[in-house]
Amino acid sequence: MSHNNKSNYLFVLVAASAVGKSVLVNKLCEEGLWSKASKYSTRDNRGSDDDVVKIDDYSIWETETNGQKTEIRCSRVNKLIEICGGGNGIVYYKNDNIYGVSITEIVEGLKKSHLSVIISDFRVIEELKKDDRLKGRVKIMYVASTIDEKELLKRYSERERTAFINIKTINQIQDMSLLLLSAGRLNYLTKIEEILLSLREELGKHVPYFDTIMERVNNIRLLYNRYIDNIALIDYVILNFYDLDYMFKQARNILNNIQSKRNISNPPIFMVCSAISSGKASLMEIVGDMGAINNNIVVTTKYATRDMRPTDGRDGMIAIGEKGNFKNVIEKKIGFPIEKEDIWEWSFKERTVKYAVCHKEIKQNIKNGKAQIFISNMGEIENARKFYPDNIVVLYLHATHETATKKHIEAKRRFELETEIKKRHSNYSIEEIKYEFENNNEIQEALQRNIANDFKEIETVHNDFSNNSINIDHVLLNTGTRENLIEQITNLINHYSKVK
Repeated sequence: MSHNNKSNYLFVLVAASAVGKSVLVNKLCEEGLWSKASKYSTRDNRGSDDDVVKIDDYSIWETETNGQKTEIRCSRVNKLIEICGGGNGIVYYKNDNIYGVSITEIVEGLKKSHLSVIISDFRVIEELKKDDRLKGRVKIMYVASTIDEKELLKRYSERERTAFINIKTINQIQDMSLLLLSAGRLNYLTKIEEILLSLREELGKHVPYFDTIMERVNNIRLLYNRYIDNIALIDYVILNFYDLDYMFKQARNILNNIQSKRNISNPPIFMVCSAISSGKASLMEIVGDMGAINNNIVVTTKYATRDMRPTDGRDGMIAIGEKGNFKNVIEKKIGFPIEKEDIWEWSFKERTVKYAVCHKEIKQNIKNGKAQIFISNMGEIENARKFYPDNIVVLYLHATHETATKKHIEAKRRFELETEIKKRHSNYSIEEIKYEFENNNEIQEALQRNIANDFKEIETVHNDFSNNSINIDHVLLNTGTRENLIEQITNLINHYSKVK
């Protein structure tokens, strides 16, 4: 496990409860990629997998064996003072307990290997980053998980249903549901509210993982809010949205390919990479509007060899048609001739559609001191850093709510097919279009095929992320609310505007 001690880092994992952070830490310890940095606490040790060190001290052991609760806490506080006090470390309070890490011990540990520690308090993280003894040697790794209640319910119920669900429970829930249905038919609003509260209580009693899911979702959302505020502080994001191997793969890639923090010059060029239906259009439209008002960022014009879509325009996209010529269209838009080398052109995987942006427009924005943003893909990261090494900031936009993503894809593909029906049958009424859509087997097969292809593409992009996470500067987490998404990009714009 020994590394060059100057290249070893302290990885601080930030994550909500029950998202897999302890499993991740222990797995990479087993593989020799890092060791655990000692973290001490006044709370009880939870066993061999606990990230809190069980203090091996006779006086502590004797108090824990024979003392009262208050005496046990006092003896642990005294030990924290001994280990972490007097400038040796950092002490903080969380979840009714005091925690501490010894910077002196961390510095010694870094002489042997990378270290990892789980801390979700951003004030403590900032203190670690600012400490001269650890200057440039602290990496922040945020573990993001789904906030989709339906997906969490599926995971928990598969694991625990047989242990808790029985006929009595089912009958009780059925009775409550019938009461709710009756109240709804009779328009008894007060009764509906009462039954909903009672139903929630009954679910909590008889389906224990129901309350666990709600609590977990709440914890994840609370930490997301802290992530939004501190997005510029995060070095890496681990996405825990599939199985554990997907999470392990990302972490291994990071540990095996650690890179120094890049120095970005102002103004930044934000290049956004993402899967379909992750919120790109909303992001670009709102950033464009807000940028025009605040005069702090512009959307770089992007061109595509496809037909026009309803979302084109405000998001910076200009569709030039399948047989369109980038050079001709760009020259017409900017009003002066360009060379072939002035066009940055790319495509995505096997797709036939080609995309392009104009280097002259990008360079003019840089000259004017304007931050700018456009959509591309992870296959263009290398080119982006070759063209604009001092300004490019690579962002990955990730949708964290699977159910919302599925609904968006279904609605999008339905709209496209209904539009085709309308083109073929211009005299059809809305009702006739709807009937044709729902009762034509070929159209329904096309719908399911298109949806399946979309999810296959999403999986491909997610795999690309696991391979390219070290080249991503920041991850925008789309939690389903536009306000949260825009706050993240706004915080990054403000962060890079302060760069000298």
